[in-house]
Amino acid sequence: MHLRSKVMVTFTASLLLLIFAFLLFFHHTGYEKPIPIYTTGQPTLGGETAKVHVVSFEDPKCNNCIAYHNQDYAKIYEHYIQTGLIRYTVYLVGEIPNSNIIGKILLCVNAQSTPAFFTLLSAYYANPSLALTAEELSSQLLQLAADSQLNINLETLKNCVAHNTFENQMVENTNYARAIMGGVIKTPTLFVNGIRLVRPSYEELTKLIDLELKKKG
Repeated sequence: MHLRSKVMVTFTASLLLLIFAFLLFFHHTGYEKPIPIYTTGQPTLGGETAKVHVVSFEDPKCNNCIAYHNQDYAKIYEHYIQTGLIRYTVYLVGEIPNSNIIGKILLCVNAQSTPAFFTLLSAYYANPSLALTAEELSSQLLQLAADSQLNINLETLKNCVAHNTFENQMVENTNYARAIMGGVIKTPTLFVNGIRLVRPSYEELTKLIDLELKKKG
C-alpha cells in the first residue's frame, strides 16, 4: 500500500509538472492554444506528410487579404510550400458584399484543378475587380480565368457558376470562420498547426512556422 501511494504521488507530481510546462510554454511564446481546423474540401497545396499545416482564412474583397497575398504568398510558396515543408490551405469566406461571387467562381475552378485555383486567386489579387454589380464582377472574373490560360474546361466552369454549385459552401465557410473566431471575422487570419495569428506580418508568420517545424523535428 505504501509503495502504491508513492507511485501515485510520483505520477501526480509528473502530471502537474507536464501541465505546468505546457502552460509555461504558451505563456512564454504568447501564442494561443491550438485548435483543430477542419479543411476537407478546401483548396490545399503541399504534401500530406508535411508536419506543419497553415490555413489562411481570406475574404477576396478584403484589402488586408489582397496585401498579404501580394506581398507574402509568393515567398511562403517558394520557401515552404514548394519545398514540401508545409501544407497550405485557403479558406474563402464571404463577409464583404459580393465576396461570395468571387469565392464561388474560385471554388468552381478548384473543383477542376487546385493549382488553377491558386493561379486565378493570385491573378485576381494582383488586379482586384472594382465592378459594382455581381453580374459585372462575375463576368470580369470569368474573363480573367479565360485570359489566365488555366488548365481547366471553361464551359464546365461557366456551368458550375451558373448553377451556384458552391453557394452553400461559401455560406458554410463564413459561418465556420465566425464560429472559430468568436463571432467576429478578421481577415486574413492564419492558423499554423491550429495556432491563430490575426493579420500577421511575414516575419510573425514565418517565425511561428519555423517554431512548429523545429518542434516537429
